[in-house]
Amino acid sequence: MDEMDPVEAARNAAVARRHVVESTGALSEDPFRAGSGAPGGGAYSPRLYFHLSGANLSLSQIGRNETTQVPSTVPLLGGVIDRLKAAVHELALNYVRRLAERQMSMNVSLVRVLNEVVAQTQHDHQGQIRALEARVQALEARVTELEATLARRS
Repeated sequence: MDEMDPVEAARNAAVARRHVVESTGALSEDPFRAGSGAPGGGAYSPRLYFHLSGANLSLSQIGRNETTQVPSTVPLLGGVIDRLKAAVHELALNYVRRLAERQMSMNVSLVRVLNEVVAQTQHDHQGQIRALEARVQALEARVTELEATLARRS
């Protein structure tokens, strides 16, 4: 089987991702972007919105590796030790990245689902509240009408 050049594979993936974004109306080509962001200011507790916005913020920081290797201080062998540490580090990262990509994909999916659930149920709650307010007003009007009728009979 012919193995594709990694650079060519990345280019093909970018083209495919752009096609998906254009054809589905997705918000971003970034596969780890949460979407429209966390809903806020609704019927739920402020703590829920705080934690949901924190989850959305965390997604924007996925994949950042700000660690730096500390250079070896051993005379003469320091360069060899540093190269060996870098090679072992890259080997470990190779295996960790595979698992991390799966976990990132799962995290993104969960945050998107949470955003949608909160946004949808928040909207549903507001509609229910408006319907109940209208019903209370109608019942208050009916009680006022019945009181007036009762007062005329007395």
